[in-house]
Amino acid sequence: MALSFFLQVLNREVQIRRIRKNDCVRIERFTCGSEEQDSFLKEKAISYHAAGLTTVYLVLLEDEILAYFTISPFTLNYKKLSDNIRKEIEDGLGTTVDVKRIPVLLLGQFAVEKKYQNRGVGSEILGKIIIPIAIAIAEQIGGIGLCVHTTPKLAENFYQRVHKQLGVGFYEISRKANENRSELLFFLI
Repeated sequence: MALSFFLQVLNREVQIRRIRKNDCVRIERFTCGSEEQDSFLKEKAISYHAAGLTTVYLVLLEDEILAYFTISPFTLNYKKLSDNIRKEIEDGLGTTVDVKRIPVLLLGQFAVEKKYQNRGVGSEILGKIIIPIAIAIAEQIGGIGLCVHTTPKLAENFYQRVHKQLGVGFYEISRKANENRSELLFFLI
């Protein structure tokens, strides 16, 4: 089943649906400029989706993949979160939390077709499509947030900018300088 959304930055309607085996031609034409994300879509997305390892969503502009993203269940080590983040979670839930791990959803992949980058497309897709889908999934299976593993540069240049645009959003919960990785959390509660 495909859902329609109107993207203001493009002044166009897009379709959002799960990936299918017959999307191979569309997939081959997609490039976001990141070898890791391009190869995931071209080499693993269909099989990972079919195996239930993640759910792969395509954002289609007519017959072209405008963007894709993956969502899967994930957990965070609750005890390793900062006191401020734990307080935010407990305030959002309205109760104290006494668990080792806390359920979240993982935005494992998110990429926008290269020719549409730096035009606000990614921000609008995140705000209008990904976050509402994550909220709907969390309401069904549980989860207090949407977690993203990204580079510190992308965390600062994209996710923190989205945070400012939406007025709510992603908080950095860990940074591993030796691995060039940041872990961000968007509260769904």
